[in-house]
Amino acid sequence: MRRLIRPKPLWAAKSPQNRLSERILIQSPTEGIPMTNLAGIVQQLQKERDQAARVVERLDVVLAALNGGSSGRTGHRRHLSAAGRARIVAAQRARWAKVRGDAGQKQNVVSMPKKRTMSAAARKRIAAAQRARWAKFRAAKKAA
Repeated sequence: MRRLIRPKPLWAAKSPQNRLSERILIQSPTEGIPMTNLAGIVQQLQKERDQAARVVERLDVVLAALNGGSSGRTGHRRHLSAAGRARIVAAQRARWAKVRGDAGQKQNVVSMPKKRTMSAAARKRIAAAQRARWAKFRAAKKAA
């Protein structure tokens, strides 16, 4: 078996990844690698993969110890309120009832109150107030 020798770049350090790539033999299929050698190479790669997995596992243990036992996902998770979950459940029950055609039988379907909508007059008042705020802002900007 021939091993390809390449000059190492300046940034190449002796990291486990670099050592792994040094040990992998690269040959072309035309040189006639016997299947026994190929099986040996595969077996060696599997051993190295298992060894790397053990190293990663030990690093996870060390990181968990340094982080105070919190390994995995950090940050806050979002939670649904009971009312929010009830709305989702009711909506899904209604969807299934509609699909099955049981709209007349309404079994276990809880109706939730509709969301409140704003009247047209209220929307107009808000829009007018916003236009007034922008006019005031533009006037102050123009004066400065």
